[in-house]
Amino acid sequence: MSLFWFFKLQGIASRIQFTSRVEHSQTMDEVAKGFQLYRATSTRRPAKSIPL
Repeated sequence: MSLFWFFKLQGIASRIQFTSRVEHSQTMDEVAKGFQLYRATSTRRPAKSIPL
């Protein structure tokens, strides 16, 4: 059995912090470079344990 998820693009894109770095990309390589630049210049939040 397949499971499909549908989202409104504007709702998702507004939450992604690196959207401005990749919105004009035309290739996957440009997207990857934009994301790498975002990761290199932003601070990551501390990891949290998942209660299992």
